[in-house]
Amino acid sequence: MGGYGSGWRRARTDVVEHCLVLSIADLVRQNVIVPGALQRGVLAWSRAGKEPHAQVTYEVDLRTEKHATIDLRYRIDNQSEGTHVWFSYTVPQFGGRRLWFSCPLTGSRTTKLYLPPGQTRFASRQAYSLAYSSSRRNQRTKSGEVHMKPTKHMLVIAKALRNLERKGLIEWRLDHQGKVCWYMTKKGRRDRQAQISKQLSTASVSREEIAL
Repeated sequence: MGGYGSGWRRARTDVVEHCLVLSIADLVRQNVIVPGALQRGVLAWSRAGKEPHAQVTYEVDLRTEKHATIDLRYRIDNQSEGTHVWFSYTVPQFGGRRLWFSCPLTGSRTTKLYLPPGQTRFASRQAYSLAYSSSRRNQRTKSGEVHMKPTKHMLVIAKALRNLERKGLIEWRLDHQGKVCWYMTKKGRRDRQAQISKQLSTASVSREEIAL
């Protein structure tokens, strides 16, 4: 790809770690995405500071919101390829504007686009059914559902929390980020704070570690 195709090989499995990745957050930090501007340049991927093994020529046009696009041009196996991607905007509840890629294959909004080995277009993770390498440790049922294999440490944590919950010493609530976390009940704070701290210390966990 882009003169460095010799380093771009088909992966044995379709996982995110084997893909070229375009992230809106990264492109903003690199001043590739600039509201109201037309930007052109080259993006390169390299491993451990070595010579780039892949590069993409881009043109980002954000001069008008209605026609906001990014054009990507590159070579794969000595063939010219390209991906045309539209941008879309949403307005978060806390104000401002959020920029998204529109996946060229599914039309869905996404903040990252991937180019897996053996493919010719950047698209969303869902479009290529990409997984993470860590998911190889998971179990997949016939229906396609993925179930995490609990580690020994996770089982110890779960047992300790179940015991505390049964005794009425902790309860589960949503925090400000929408995550489910444990909190001490009034009974726990009043009567058993020392005991809770001891049990959690034994399990080597903190509130942040067990947030779901």
